[in-house]
Amino acid sequence: MHDEKKLNYNYRRILAITFTNKAAAEMKSRVISALHQISGNDEMPFLGHLLCKELNLPPEQLKDRAQIVLSSILHHYSDFAIGTIDSFTHKIVKTFAHDLKLPVNFNIELDTRGFYDKVIALLFSQVGEDEYVSKLLKDFVLGKAESNSSWDPEKQIQEFSALLQKENSEAYIQKLKHFETSELESFRKQFQEFTKHYQNTLKALAEKALQLIRSKHLSDEDFRYKKTGPQSFFKKCFNNTVLPEDTHGSRLMDALEQNKWAGSSNAAIDSISGELNRIARELIDFINENYQYYSLCNLLANQMYSLMLLKKIEEISFEQKNEERLVFISEFNQRIFDIINNEPTPFIYERLGERYQHYLLDEFQDTSSLQWQNILPLVDNSLSNGWFNLIVGDGKQSIYRWRNANVKQFALLPEIENNSHSNSIAERELSLNRNFEEKFLDTNFRSLGNIVSFNNALFAHLTKTVLLEENQKIYFRQEQKWQKELSDLGYVSIDTLKIKREEMDDYTCSQIKSHIEQALNDGFSYGDICILARKNYHGNIIAAFLMEQGIPVVSSDSLLLRNNLEVNTLLCFLNYLVNNQDIISAAAVINYVYVSGGINGEQLHKALENLSRRVNLFDVLSGFGIELNAQDLSLNNLLDNCIAISTALQLNKNAFHYIRFFLDEVNEFLVLKNSNISSFFDWWHSRSQKASMIIPEGTKAVKIMTIHASKGLEFPVVIVPYCNWGIYKANDSWVNIENDKVQLPVTVVNLSKKAGESGFDKELLAEQNDQLLDNANLLYVAFTRAVERLHILAGQSESNKQKGVNTWLEDFAKANYKQVRDNFYELGNHLNKTETREKATLSVFEINPLLFDTNKNVVKIKAAYLHNHSESEQAKQEGIKLHWLLSKIKSPKDIDSAIGSALLEGLIGATEKSSLTTKLLNIIEHPQLAHFFKPQSECRIESEIMTATGELLRPDRILFEENATTLIDYKTGQRNDANYFKQLIRYEDALIAMGYKNIKKLLLYVDDMAIVELK
Repeated sequence: MHDEKKLNYNYRRILAITFTNKAAAEMKSRVISALHQISGNDEMPFLGHLLCKELNLPPEQLKDRAQIVLSSILHHYSDFAIGTIDSFTHKIVKTFAHDLKLPVNFNIELDTRGFYDKVIALLFSQVGEDEYVSKLLKDFVLGKAESNSSWDPEKQIQEFSALLQKENSEAYIQKLKHFETSELESFRKQFQEFTKHYQNTLKALAEKALQLIRSKHLSDEDFRYKKTGPQSFFKKCFNNTVLPEDTHGSRLMDALEQNKWAGSSNAAIDSISGELNRIARELIDFINENYQYYSLCNLLANQMYSLMLLKKIEEISFEQKNEERLVFISEFNQRIFDIINNEPTPFIYERLGERYQHYLLDEFQDTSSLQWQNILPLVDNSLSNGWFNLIVGDGKQSIYRWRNANVKQFALLPEIENNSHSNSIAERELSLNRNFEEKFLDTNFRSLGNIVSFNNALFAHLTKTVLLEENQKIYFRQEQKWQKELSDLGYVSIDTLKIKREEMDDYTCSQIKSHIEQALNDGFSYGDICILARKNYHGNIIAAFLMEQGIPVVSSDSLLLRNNLEVNTLLCFLNYLVNNQDIISAAAVINYVYVSGGINGEQLHKALENLSRRVNLFDVLSGFGIELNAQDLSLNNLLDNCIAISTALQLNKNAFHYIRFFLDEVNEFLVLKNSNISSFFDWWHSRSQKASMIIPEGTKAVKIMTIHASKGLEFPVVIVPYCNWGIYKANDSWVNIENDKVQLPVTVVNLSKKAGESGFDKELLAEQNDQLLDNANLLYVAFTRAVERLHILAGQSESNKQKGVNTWLEDFAKANYKQVRDNFYELGNHLNKTETREKATLSVFEINPLLFDTNKNVVKIKAAYLHNHSESEQAKQEGIKLHWLLSKIKSPKDIDSAIGSALLEGLIGATEKSSLTTKLLNIIEHPQLAHFFKPQSECRIESEIMTATGELLRPDRILFEENATTLIDYKTGQRNDANYFKQLIRYEDALIAMGYKNIKKLLLYVDDMAIVELK
C-alpha cells in the first residue's frame, strides 16, 4: 500500500510460501481480515496504527487504500499468490516437465507410504519364486530376530524403506547402483572372513594364557581381585566379549606395569607372569590395531542383506514408477536443483522472476536443504533488483526433521550451506550477506505472564545444560516479554511422581480428569482444553477414558472415517458388490438396519438365517422394503453406487457429516483413478489411515492431538501427559564409509553405540545432538501452546531406568520451585478464565443432511411401454451406455477417447462400438445441437448443484454464453414432456439462485432425435 498508483496490482508481485494448505488458508484469511478491519471499522486496529506509522500515512488515507487493495484481491483472487511450497514446486515442474526429464503426462504420488507398501507387497509376492529375494528376506528377518526387533517382517521392512524417502537417499543409492549382486555378496564374505580371523586370533592367544594358568593349577582365587582380576582379560578375549576400554583397565595396567598379578605372594604366578605380560601386550596391540575395523566388518556383514534388500526395493519402485508414470512430489526438488545448481540465472525461473518481485518464506525452520537451494535464485534475483524479501521462522519450533526439515540452515543465515561447493551458491550467499537484516520478535501476545516466565526460565536452563554449543544458537535470545497487565496471571503445574508401571495409565487419566474438572469450575469450557500427547497410542488411551467419564472428546482417532459405523456399513455393501459370497459383509449391512431401528430382533435372526442359506442380500433387504437394483449398481459408477446405498439404508440420516466426507474421498479417488471398486479398496486401505472428518474450531469438546499437530495453534488450557519419552532412540541412517580397507562406499547403519565403535562416532554424535535439539523443540512447541494454564504430567514408572525428558523437567523444577506435595511443583494460582483472551472465531455454519437426487430419470429407462416388451432390458442398458458416453464428451474430438474408455472399463463390447459412434455423431452434429458442442464453448457436464435446502441436482449439460445459459437433458424411451419439464424447472430455479439469467431449456430424446424446448 506504499505506492498509491500501484494499489490495484502491487499485491500480484508478492509470492508468499508456507508449508501446509491450512497455514496457507490461514495466511490468506488473515490478510483479508486485516484489510477488512482497516477499511471497514471506525476505530483503527492495532495493525492499522503500525502501518500508518510505517508508511507515514493518515488513518483515513490508509483506510481508502486498504479498501482498494481488498476490492482488487477479491475480484482477482487467483492472483493472490499465497500457497504451499509443494504447490509452487509443482507449478514449476508442470511447466518444465520436459527440461526436468519427467515422463509425459506424469502423475504425482502424494502417498509415498502407500506406494512403498505396494512395492513391499510385490517384493513378498516373489518369495518362493525368486531365490535371491527369498534369501534376502530370510536373512533380513533372522537378523532382526537376533536383535530382538519386532516379529512382523513386513512392518520392519516398511519402516526400513522409509530411508528411501529421505531427501539425501538418492545420492547414496546412486553410489550403490553400479555394484552387482555378486560384488555385494563378495563384500559380505570378506567382512565375515575378517571377523572370524579377529575372533580366532583373540581366542588362540587367550587360550595360550589360560592354558598356562591351568598348567600351574591356578584358579581365580589365586589372582589379585579374584574373579575380576587381571586374568579375567584373557577370558574376555577367549569369549570374544572384550572391548577397547578393557585394554587399559587399571587392574590390567597394574599387572603389566607393576607385576601385580597375584593377590599375595605366589611363586607359581610369579613364574608365569612374564609370559602372561607378553601375551597380554600382544592381545592389547592386536585389539587396539584391529578392533574398530573388526567392529566395522561385523556391522557391515550383518547389515549387508539389509542394504541389498533396500537396493532391491529401490529397483522395484523404480520399475513401478516408470510403469505408472509416477513422480513423488519430494523428487521435484532434486530435479530442479540438478538443473539450477550451476546456473547463475536459471532459465526455469525466468517467467517467475518477471511476475514476482517480493518473496515471503514462512515457517522457514521447516524448509529442507533442497527447497531452500531451489528458492534461492528467486530471492537472489529479487535482491539484485532492490526488492524487499522476508524470511520468517522460529528454530525452536523445528520438529519435522524426520520430514527433511533442516533447522541449521535457518541458524546459519545469512550464510548458506554449500556442500557441493557451487560457485553459484557462493555468489547468492554474498548477495544475502549484503542485504541481510535480522529482527527478533521479543513480545509474546499469546500467553499470560507466568506461563511466559516459566518457559523463559526452563529453556534458558535446557540451553545451557542440554544443548551443545552448535545448537545453542537456535535458542539465542529465546526469552520473551509479556504484556504488563498479565504479569501475575497464568498457572503452571509439573508432576514428576514415580509410580508402578501398571498404575501409570490410571494415574495419568485421573490427573487429567482432575485438571479438566478444575478448569470447568473456574469458568473454562470443554472447548478451551487441549491434551497434547507425544504418541497417538497415548491419545487413544486418554480419549477412551474421558468418553467413559461422559466428557466430550474430539481426537484425530475419533474423527477417522474408518471408525464410523455408517461408513463401515457402506464399505461392507461395496464389498458385497465385489463378492456376493461375502456373507460377513452382508450380515454387517443387515445388522446396521437392525441397529438403526429398521427391523426388530426376530427379523434380524430370520435375515441372518436367509443369508446363511445363500439368499441374495438384495432379496433380503427387499423383504424389509429396502429396494436396491443389483443390475443398476453393476453399471453405475462408484460415487452413484455410494449415493444409492446411502439413500436406501438412510446412512446419511444418522451420520451425514461422515457420509459427506466419505463421498468426498470417493470423488477424489474417481478423479485420480477409475470407477473400479476393487481398485478403490486397494486405495482406501492406505487412505483410511488419514481420511477424517474436519470439524469447526468452535466445537465444545476436549481436543486430543499430537504435539506435531498442535504447531501453530493455541488453547487456554493445555495438558501434556506422558511427558517422559526417551532422549535418544537409535535409528537406521545412511552413512559414508571412510575406511581404506573397505571398497563399499556407503551403507545403512543403526546409529547405536556399536556404530560409534565401528568408526561412525561422528555420525552417532551428530544424531545424538540432533535428537537432543528435537526433544527440546518438542517441549517448546507443547508448552508454548498454553494461554492461561499449563499442566505437565512428567511422571515415570519406577522400573524405567531410561533417561527421558522428564529428568530434565524434574531437575529444573527441584532447582526453581518448592514442592507442593510429593514431586508436584506449581507456579501461579488457579484463577477464573481471563475474558480478555477470547479468540475471535467465525460463526459455525450448520450443514444440513444431504438430499440426494441421482437423476433417476436419466439413469433408469422409465418408459412404461418398454416393460411390456422383451427388448426392455436391452434398451434400458443401451440408454445407460449412451448417457455415460455423452457425459465424457465436450466436443466431437472426444468421441474416440470416450468410446475407448468405455471399452477399457468393460461398459460396452467391441460389436457395439460402430453403432454407438454413429448415434453420438448424429447427436453432436445435429444442426440444432452442433453449436453446443464447439471445442471453445464453456460448459459443465453432469456437474452437481447444491440448492439452499441441501438438495443435489445434476443436469446433463449446461452451456454458458455471454448473454444466455442453456440447459440440455438427454432422455431415452417414450416422450413424457410434462414430467421431464418439472425437472428442468428445478434446474432452472437452482441456476437463477446462483445469478444466471436468460436460461434456455432443451430436452433431447435420443431414440428418435426429437428436440423439445421448454418456454
